[in-house]
This record gives sequence, structure tokens and C-alpha cells, in this order.
Amino acid sequence: MSPHGASLIQDLGIVVAGAAIASTIFRKLKLPVIFAYLTVGLLLGDGIMPVAILSDEESIHQISQLGVLFLLFFMGMEFDLGRLRRVMGAALMALVAQTLAMLYLARLLSPLMGWDNVSSLFFGSLLAISSTMVTMRVLHEQKRDKMPHAQLAVGIMILEDLLAVLLLVLLSGVAVTKNLDWQSLELVSFMMGVFVIGMFFIGRLFAPKLIAYAEDGDNREALTIVSAGLALGIGALAIRLHFSEALGAFVAGAIISRTRLVHTVLNNNRSLRDLFSAVFFVTIGLQIDPVLVLGNIGWVLFISVLMIVGKISSCFIGLFLSGQAGNSSYRASVAKAQIGEFSFIIAALGKQLGVTDERLTAIAFGVALISILLTPYLSVSSSEQYKWFADHMPRQITRFAKFYRNYLDTVTAELDKSRVLRLTRRPLIQITIYFFLISGIVLGGAVTARWVSHLDVPDPLLWGLAVWICTAILSVPFVIATARNISSIVYMVTDALMAHNRNRSIMQGRVNNLVNMLATLLLLLVLGGFFLSVAAPFLPRGTALILFAILVVGIALFFWRNMVHINSRIEALFIDSFNDDGSEQAEQRRLDTIARLRKDYPWPVEIREIKIGRLSEAAGKALRELNLQTRTGSMILALVRSGIEVFNPGPDTYLFPDDTVVLLGPFESNQKAADMLSAKTDVSTSPKPIKGALKIERVILPQGSSMDGDTLAGLNLRKRFGISVIGIQRGARQITSPGAEELLKSGDMLIYVGSEERSKAFRAFIDGEKVPVMDEIPPPIDNS
Repeated sequence: MSPHGASLIQDLGIVVAGAAIASTIFRKLKLPVIFAYLTVGLLLGDGIMPVAILSDEESIHQISQLGVLFLLFFMGMEFDLGRLRRVMGAALMALVAQTLAMLYLARLLSPLMGWDNVSSLFFGSLLAISSTMVTMRVLHEQKRDKMPHAQLAVGIMILEDLLAVLLLVLLSGVAVTKNLDWQSLELVSFMMGVFVIGMFFIGRLFAPKLIAYAEDGDNREALTIVSAGLALGIGALAIRLHFSEALGAFVAGAIISRTRLVHTVLNNNRSLRDLFSAVFFVTIGLQIDPVLVLGNIGWVLFISVLMIVGKISSCFIGLFLSGQAGNSSYRASVAKAQIGEFSFIIAALGKQLGVTDERLTAIAFGVALISILLTPYLSVSSSEQYKWFADHMPRQITRFAKFYRNYLDTVTAELDKSRVLRLTRRPLIQITIYFFLISGIVLGGAVTARWVSHLDVPDPLLWGLAVWICTAILSVPFVIATARNISSIVYMVTDALMAHNRNRSIMQGRVNNLVNMLATLLLLLVLGGFFLSVAAPFLPRGTALILFAILVVGIALFFWRNMVHINSRIEALFIDSFNDDGSEQAEQRRLDTIARLRKDYPWPVEIREIKIGRLSEAAGKALRELNLQTRTGSMILALVRSGIEVFNPGPDTYLFPDDTVVLLGPFESNQKAADMLSAKTDVSTSPKPIKGALKIERVILPQGSSMDGDTLAGLNLRKRFGISVIGIQRGARQITSPGAEELLKSGDMLIYVGSEERSKAFRAFIDGEKVPVMDEIPPPIDNS
């Protein structure tokens, strides 16, 4: 083994062993594990120890980047991409507000620090980027990574990752030219869109089969290697294209999240994530120079406070203005109120380009250390903080907040009613996706043609022509799909505009077709011109470009039907299955949660059917008179008489011979009730089974549910859905036979009884679907 290899293993062993010892001690002291890793890094660094303990810190730092990569890989697998689409607007607004606030803060502080405008831009940029690693680690340790505010925080950080790449390009240009290079910024943004959508599309085509093949024969080793290889491979490709490896890893995770083996992949790779995450945080401690930080400790503390307050405030305002709930907005803002890995890269870039001094780097590391140390404590108490602020907020602000929320809800509801917006949303999204896919195909063709031209092959021009022919063939299905979507939008818009026009009859038939065709051609020309302006550097030149365009149009015209069929299959695979797989994944997570709760907190209840005999003492008595629930602990759910089912019979309902009573309760309670009802009964016949027999079901109230904060009486579930809530699991607490005034909370698991049909309607209501109120539901049981 080479000396370098031996020293690397020795250094890695010291780092991992130190992290293991420190984490054990900190867990015993009930302190956040992140503190343990940072402490190990500080102790192993050159700033404290008189002699160097690690021989090659740079190699350890490079290895630690695997921690960021695997964390983003897991984040992609666990993140609800459907929810990302729903919170994208809110996350974008929060990111804009936060970035502007941090740039403005840096602009105010820079003159006091003696920094010029360029240093101010670098300083504001590093303050604007939060630490994905720290935020996700804290949320995971506090078991909050599946909650709504975590989804909001992750949505913002995904956009921050994209922003960080753009900032690196922008800052590099500013440092050299002292001016903003907007052209480079546009090119990087375009290439980033091509990379993300292109890799996701390719992954959707091949990843499921690859993962399924690796799983064949229950080969855990192969599945782990394939999944980790996918994350590392796409991450390496992202680096090759000058993007962040974290962005590539997130895309890889998002690809696997659409497969049925995502939970297996998560379990197989969890140890890799934990190991490299620990190494990453140790390297943060290694990079901190205590002498420089202590020399600027006043500024470090002052800027840390301003940064934390500024980030929480600006991010909260952005989320709130976008219509997010106040509690979730505040908790998401607190979770990411720190700076981290990308901030270090920006600081190092400024120092490398000679536009920032060591003081800025030291302050950046000091602010990062303090904000990282405070994040767990601020995050764990964020809900209480929000409640305190809400209670002490001036009445005028509270009144304005309520008015704004009501106004925003009204505007959103009116927009949702718009038939044009509702129908054109999907085609517009598809046109955007197809634009980047076509660009990716053309870019791939350009790279391949350039590579072929440098090969020692006979007649390279012929080979280049073959490459562009293949490129044209691959592009045609997406070109046709774009044209079809534009045509659909034009038709829907013109139809909506003429819906209430007196001359609508004139616009029917050929005239309508002519108008739609001309409008479609005009939009195609506009979109085509925009595409040519963006993709011009990658397209063939002169005559070759004309031949390429003719080839695309010719294939589209002559093979229209075949290409439409191919496009339909692509949509079914890529777009339509996107929602299907997401719903299947959400349903699987719901079932896993319920299964875990059932295992940890079993409910000893059962359903039993009892037939009232001709000689029974209960025959001829009202349910109120029997007072069965008070005397035995068992309740009557339903009554069957002459084939007619009565669910939730009222207290004044009388029992008659041959009635079948359905009981619900613990085994012992049901046994007491059965003995009471079966006294002197004729047991020669068995109870008649109920059609659509009642079952005990479980459902978890999702975050943001309309039932959150309402009472059982207010919801009136018995009348609306014909189901009876018999228990509530709230964490480790079990609420049996909840009263009518019991308040429901998000995260509660409701244990209820109902027929399969009525349970299905209730679950649909829980999922946010609009369902009709069920008919002929008898009056609710009086449980008093």
C-alpha cells in the first residue's frame, strides 16, 4: 500500500473513531449529536492541538462530500415530489425574500467592516445559503422530517441548491470583470433545467427495470451497489457539467422514489448516509480556526444574531404571503436559519480570486458554527416560539393577517374555478418539459457529433450526418407533442373567449378551425424562435441546420401517427405515472405508519354479533333502559331486523326477538354484554350476518387536514358518513370512547367502525376529495 493510502486510512480511522466516542458521550448527555462531530473536528484541527494529528485533511474533506451526496440522495427518495409541486411557488417566494434580505444586510454591514461592493456581494451570497446537511439532520433527529414545515424547508433548500450554482457563476464573473455576466447566468440556468429534466426522464425509462433486475433473487448486495452507483454516477455527471453533486444526488433519489423498491433502497443505504454525514460535520470543525474566530468574536456574535433573525423573518414573510399556514411557515424558517457548506465554498472562492480577505472567511466560519449549534434548540421549540409571538402580536397585525388569508383564499378559489386556467395548466407544464427534453437531445447530438469529428474514422462528415439524423428522429415525438399541446391550449382559449359571444355561431366549423390553426402556427413560430436562440450554440451551422430542420419536419409529417403513438406511450410512462406512483408511495407510507402504531399501541377491541332470543330479558326493552355501555363497557353499533340494517340505533330504539345486535368493545366487555343479552335466549339458531359487515378501521389525520382543531360533535361523522369513532391514538396516549367535545389534531390516528363502503367515503374525505354526504344515516347514538 502506498504511503498516501496508509495515511488516508489512518486519518479516516481517527475521524470515525473520534466521532463514535463523542456521539456516545453526547447521546448520554442528551445533547445533539451534531455538537459531538463539530467538537471532534475542533479538537483534531491545527488551531487547538500543538501538533498535527491528521496528515491529509484535504483528502478527508473530499471524502466528507459523500455525506452531502448521500443525504441529498435520501432526501430525494423520501421527499414527496407531488408536494414539491404544490409548495414550489411558496418556496420560490420565500427564497427571493430571504436572498434579498441577506444581500441588503450585507450591504449595510460592509462599510462598517471596510469591505467594498464586490466583497459585500460575496458576503451577502454566503449568508443567503442555508445548510441542507444541518437542517435535514436536525429534522431527522427530532423525527420531524415528514411534517409539513419540513417539506416547506426542503422545498426552499432545493431551490437554494440551484441558486448556489447560479451564484458561483455570477460571483466568478463579478470578481474578474466587476460586472454582472447575465449571459453566463442564462446559459447555466438553461443547462441546469436540461440536466434535471433530462436525467429524470432517462431515469424513469431505465431505473425501474435496473432496480428490479438487481432485486431479482433477493440480492441485497446488488441492490445496494446499483442504487449507490446511480447516486454517485448522476452526481459525477453533475460535477462534470459544473453543477453541484448534491443536485445530481437529489435527482437520483427522486428517480428511485418512483419505484416500488424505494423502502428497501432506503434501508440498505442508511448506514452509508450516517457514516459519511458524521465525517462531513467533523470536517466543518476541522476548517474552523479558533484564533481568527475569537479575534472577531464581537462581529461573529452580532452578525449571527442579525442573520438568524433576518432569515427567520424574511423567510416567514415569503411563506406567509404565498398562503402557507403561519405555524408551518415559522417552523420551516427556523429549521434553516443557519449557513453551511455552500457558504464555505463561496468564502473560499472569494479568497481564491483575491476579492475577499481572511477576516470575511473567519467571520463566515464563526457565524456558521454559532448558527449550527443553535439550530437544534431553536428548531425543537419553534412551535412554542410561534405560539408566543402569535399571543403577543399587536391586534392590528393579527387582524391584517386574517384579512390577507381570507382575501388570498378567495382569490385562489376564484382562480381554481377558471376553466381555462385549470385546463391549460397541464399542457403548459408538458410544453416546458418537452422544451428541455428537445434541448437535451440536441445538446447530446452536438456533443456526440463533435466527438465523432475527432475520431480517426473514414468520412467523418458522413458519421456526423448519421448522428444528426438520429438526433432528429429522437426529437420528433417531442416536437409533435409540443405542437399538439399548443393546439389544445389555443382551442381551449378561443372556445372560452367565444363562450358568451353573440357571434359564436360564426366561429363554428371551418372558420374556427382556421383561426385555431393560424394561432397554433404563430405560437409554434414564437416558441421555435425562442428555442433556436437558446440552442443555437449546439445546433449544426448553415446548410446543415436547414437540412436538420427539413428532416425533423419531414419525419413528423410522414410518420405522424407513429410518432403520436410513441408520444402517448412516453406520457403514460413519464407524466401520467408520476402521479400514480406518488399516490402509491403515499399510500404505502400511510399503511406503514398505521402498522407501526398498531404494533406499538395495540387496541384490544373486537366486533361481535348477538341474536336476541325469544325468551331474552332484553327483548322489549329500549337501549336507554338497558344502559349497556355503562354497565358492560360495550356499545351497540348496529341492529338488524327482518333483513333491514339500522346503523347507530338511537337510545329510544327497542329490541325485539330475532333482532341481531352488533357489539363493539374489548373481549371482556363484549362477553359481559353477550351474557346480559343472551340470558334465557334460544340459541338453536345462529345470528344472521349483516350485509356489508362492520369493520374496525384506522386512518391518520394528515397535516393541514380540515378536521384539525374541530370536535367530533362539530364534524358529525356519524350523520355524514355513517362511521363511529371509538378511539384516538395520539402519540403514546390512547383515548378510548372519545367524547363529543374531543378536539382532533393532525397526526391523530382515528380508530373507527363502519361498513366498507362508508369507510371508503370517509377515507376519501380525509384525503381531501369532495364526497357526497351519505343518505339515510340513522340518528347518532346518545353515548351519555
